[in-house]
Amino acid sequence: MPNALWVTSPDQLTNLMQNFITVRTRAFGSNWTYTPNSSWVNELRVGTNSITEIDTGPDNKNSQALPWPTGFGIPTGVSNPADFGMPYVQISSLNNFALGHGSTTRFRGPGGTTEVGDNISYLHGKHAFKFGGDFFYLRLADDNLRQVQGRIKFDDIESFLSGKPHKGNILTGNPQVRQRDASVAGFVQDDWRATKTLTLNLGLRYEFMPPSWEIDNQFGSFDPRLGLVQGWTVHPDYRNISPRLGLAWDINGNANTVVRAAGSIIYQTADFYAGLGDGATGVPFGYDIVVNGITTPGSQVGSGSATFSKSDLSWNTTGPIFPAVVGRLQCGDGVGADPVPCDTNFVDPNIRTPRVTNWNLDIQRALTSNLTLDVAYVGNHSHGQARAVQINQPAIGAGWFSAMAQIPSDGTPGSGNGSIACIKSAPAYDHCNVFNPYNTPLQPLYSKFPYIGFLDETQNVGFSNYNALQVTLTQRRYHGLYFLASYSYGHGLDDFYGSPPQRGGMQNNTQPGLDYATSDYDVKHRFTLSLTYNIPGKKSPAELLEGWSVNSIVTVQSGLPWGPTDTNNDFPGTNALNDSSQTSWDFKGNPSDFTSGPNAIPCFGNLQGCTPYATVGVIPSPPAACMSAAQANGQLAVASLMNLGCYVKGNSVLTPPAYGSLGNMSRNMFRDSGFRNWDFSILKDWKFKERLNAQFRAEFFNILNHPNFANPYGAFTTYYNNDPSAGSPFGCGCITPDAAAGNFVLGSGGARDIQLGLKLVF
Repeated sequence: MPNALWVTSPDQLTNLMQNFITVRTRAFGSNWTYTPNSSWVNELRVGTNSITEIDTGPDNKNSQALPWPTGFGIPTGVSNPADFGMPYVQISSLNNFALGHGSTTRFRGPGGTTEVGDNISYLHGKHAFKFGGDFFYLRLADDNLRQVQGRIKFDDIESFLSGKPHKGNILTGNPQVRQRDASVAGFVQDDWRATKTLTLNLGLRYEFMPPSWEIDNQFGSFDPRLGLVQGWTVHPDYRNISPRLGLAWDINGNANTVVRAAGSIIYQTADFYAGLGDGATGVPFGYDIVVNGITTPGSQVGSGSATFSKSDLSWNTTGPIFPAVVGRLQCGDGVGADPVPCDTNFVDPNIRTPRVTNWNLDIQRALTSNLTLDVAYVGNHSHGQARAVQINQPAIGAGWFSAMAQIPSDGTPGSGNGSIACIKSAPAYDHCNVFNPYNTPLQPLYSKFPYIGFLDETQNVGFSNYNALQVTLTQRRYHGLYFLASYSYGHGLDDFYGSPPQRGGMQNNTQPGLDYATSDYDVKHRFTLSLTYNIPGKKSPAELLEGWSVNSIVTVQSGLPWGPTDTNNDFPGTNALNDSSQTSWDFKGNPSDFTSGPNAIPCFGNLQGCTPYATVGVIPSPPAACMSAAQANGQLAVASLMNLGCYVKGNSVLTPPAYGSLGNMSRNMFRDSGFRNWDFSILKDWKFKERLNAQFRAEFFNILNHPNFANPYGAFTTYYNNDPSAGSPFGCGCITPDAAAGNFVLGSGGARDIQLGLKLVF
């Protein structure tokens, strides 16, 4: 596009592309304590705060269509001055290099919280009673203007210079959401000195959190009878009763051996309703419904992101680039000229507040006057965690085995998509294509709602548990020595990825229990030792032989879990490529063979960076171990192996699953190589005068320079380290943990670092 953007200098471009973020906050708090006598104390707390945030670019006064410097000469079709600014222009081949603010612009507020709480304490004999309550109110206002200026994506710099975009998106409608939340709670507890050696803690709490609401009725939902609707109904949960019991028992009455135990039920505050008012990511209520060329007009309430292919965009100087910037929001069946189906989500009307049951047993023993040993068992189970379930998922294998999948493309049976065509193309298996357009009659709700694609219902299907043995040895000062040594042996399991509720993660939405496995952050073994030793001093000139001390922190822990996440192949034929764990592969052997480290797991086949298969004539010949594993799963497993590749290490092999099936792998099946770190420091103190001291420090982080490697889950996404379909370097840590997390903090896994410092205290 000629004269689309004028840039006079790199500094000018940098300033233009930087965002302005304005944040205004106000806070008020007050506390009043009233003590009428020695038995009663009343504490009243009141607090409120507010926040307003504006995140926009310095170019938000520049029209997209007008020539520079008034505008950018890019006639997107946007005419509302409130939406002015440089469109978001992306170039994929340049690591998604982009100009503009289309992914960041937003307005938040005014919003904030108000809380009122009152606690009353009463002492009576052997009892210390406490009771009270609190009220909480949240105001949330959010205008997410992502892509309001438009986004145009190009494949490479050549496409950009020749004016050939790949696709485009632009926000339409009103994204404003003004959500409100409230809760009220009351509690009573008693610390009861039952005997001289036994103290009991008894407590009971009740809290009520009504469903969130939107003051302009901008929430939407899905009704199995009506489809997309404005407004929604969730039944309040009145059953959030939290009991608590604890005890402390001094066995011998001399404080040398103390037993502590406790148990409780707590409730997790979860925002089930995020996204219900935003058609771009939530419920597209109010849209026109277009099926078979027939339009049923909607109210056009809400907002959405309109997507356009390259054939829809008019990238020229006259425009408009986007053909429907001022058009209507629509959902369709995707047939012919009808718009594509809309994805949506809603909340189970009978959803309950997730709860967690906790318990622990602790024995503390004083071995000497300075040395204490503590041994504890800690456990917790969570129930009814919120998790999104895609209830419109086709049956596993539908895209490969259904009659529709076998429709021929040239009139010859088996020449089209599906399993028959795949098997007939043996031994090359070069015609293995899944039948899965964006939305098909394979989805269970298609006959009634053909304009719905993904349909996520937030349900109470999540479950997790954690059990651990924790041992702590504490040495208080003994001849200048202090140390704290601790060891934990524990295991956590759950059935969800990341922070629920969120889309993705389920291998099979009809069987959420298939995902029950090791938790993402499970560390089975962890040992830490922190030590300080004040070296005995001796009078000497310039205090050279006094004021010295050493410090040491040692951390050793076993590996974190990881596992394959294939988002490029629709093996089960359910069209869920973007779900974070939709496709697992088949594994045969010992999981410890696939412990991640500095090197990738060896791979073979057609995957990027892998050793190509040997050929017999013109037919590829995978390694014997891979072929043997695939043959055990049938001809369609051999077909997927021939088309993709496999990984072999030690006596173990990872192969793609058979077309039309899920792999046998569980979540987080492998481990990384663990974490080992020793930090050490030397300190020297000088006392010049009563009020003037100096301290010199020499600190050595990772003093042994031991190499630690990141978990493939945590590594930079450009490595694709946990996606077997992306090829090498699958299974490679490749970088240090601090780099993987983008948090370069000393002592968090980087190379050896030496730091010197001098501090004056006066």
